[in-house]
This record gives sequence, structure tokens and C-alpha cells, in this order.
Amino acid sequence: MPTNVPRWKVVFMGSPEFALPCLQMLQKETDLLAVVSAPDKPAGRGKQMSASAVAQYAREQGLALLQPNGLNRRNLLNSFKAFRLMCLWWLPFECFLRWFGTCRLWAH
Repeated sequence: MPTNVPRWKVVFMGSPEFALPCLQMLQKETDLLAVVSAPDKPAGRGKQMSASAVAQYAREQGLALLQPNGLNRRNLLNSFKAFRLMCLWWLPFECFLRWFGTCRLWAH
């Protein structure tokens, strides 16, 4: 990448394990500002709290992690504005797909 081209400021949204290669690529190639993933939830017979693959990776890497409990569009969009991001990148994250209706890439 040429040195005079600014790196993209990106927020990644995703939860499933298959999203990890994309997240890892963005971590290397962009200024990854934050990761948004599904909240931890009880799983298994013991109902132990379990994080999504993406949330677990973000914690291990020390990345800023947002795990919204409710889908308050205004608060989440205000968070995105505060990041002054250039791109919002997401892979299937069922709550957000229902929230927006379709999967989108936002860039400006």
C-alpha cells in the first residue's frame, strides 16, 4: 500500500467463526476501530456464559468490543459517528440483518 494513502478506519460487525478470517485481514490492512458482536449468552446444559467466536477473538487481541444488548439504533449509530469511520464492514449478524432488513456495506 502506498504510504501517502490513508488507511481505512473500519468498524467490523460479525459473530460467527467463519467471519474470523475477514476480521483478521481487516485487522492487518486497516485501522480497525472497533468490533461489534452479539452479546455473550448462556449455552450448554450448565448455561455457562459463552461468547461468539468474533467476541472471543476481539478480547484476546485487545480490540475495542461493543456488544449491544438491545438494538437502539440511535446509540449505535452515534457510536459509529464518534469513531469517524470510513467503512462499516459486517458479516452475518442475525440481529442486525433483522434490524436493517438487508446486509449492507456503508462507506463514504
